[in-house]
Amino acid sequence: MPFFFIWHLEDNVYENMQESQEVPVSNHLDEVIAAVSDTGKRVPNKLLQTALFQPPREKLHLCEEKAKSFLSNREYQQAIQELVRCVALTRICYGSSHWKLAEAYVNLAQGYLQLKGMSLQAKQHAEKAKEILAISMESPYHDNTEVFKCSIELFYTTGRALLALQKFKEAMENLLKAERLSKEMLQCGNIVKEEWVEIQARIKLSFAQ
Repeated sequence: MPFFFIWHLEDNVYENMQESQEVPVSNHLDEVIAAVSDTGKRVPNKLLQTALFQPPREKLHLCEEKAKSFLSNREYQQAIQELVRCVALTRICYGSSHWKLAEAYVNLAQGYLQLKGMSLQAKQHAEKAKEILAISMESPYHDNTEVFKCSIELFYTTGRALLALQKFKEAMENLLKAERLSKEMLQCGNIVKEEWVEIQARIKLSFAQ
């Protein structure tokens, strides 16, 4: 595990951010309702019941696909709605301290970056992802490769948000972290060269902005 990565990830993480991996149903009932229903639309009772009892992971997959579709069509407001549902469903499926929840927050942050004037919201969601990822690193059961890939996206997204907020020094620091970590993963054989080239291209494009 790269030492610089652990040091940077744990930096500025509040000590009192520890969260239980158990997810009390009562605490997340509002998230369940938000995740399985479209706000503002009247849904027949049978359809609503079907949605409520649909397996959360199945619902999560559908929301992820819808978000990708909206993003590809540049329908960013609709994409944000689906990404918010993805966060709620990921918490239900995996708990509050799993790296997949951090990934969901990173995706949400990236969604907000597509909307003009929403860079601060993107930064806040990226910071939440960082807190969760730091906690998830304490678990001996996580997949290092997937966690590091998530970390690259986290540093990259944070860097882009900070650039938009004109915090150039912090932005460069995060983009450089993404660049170094992706290079280490390539050298360790954790990502293929084509994937590394794509990551580097996105980072260099951000540097040029």
